[in-house]
Amino acid sequence: MPVFIYSLSYADGCEWMLLVSTLIPVILGIILGHIVQGFRKIFGTGVAALLLLLGWNIGQG
Repeated sequence: MPVFIYSLSYADGCEWMLLVSTLIPVILGIILGHIVQGFRKIFGTGVAALLLLLGWNIGQG
């Protein structure tokens, strides 16, 4: 949703490819996380490292 709101500030309107390229991995991850129980164990341990990298990326921008 923030990507959509941010893109509305441009005069050209919404960049749909940006919105789609953001939503597809999120939706795919939600679906796979619910279907395959092993994904929770594999990727659950990496959440702390991902949060660290996410905070660093947000701080840079």
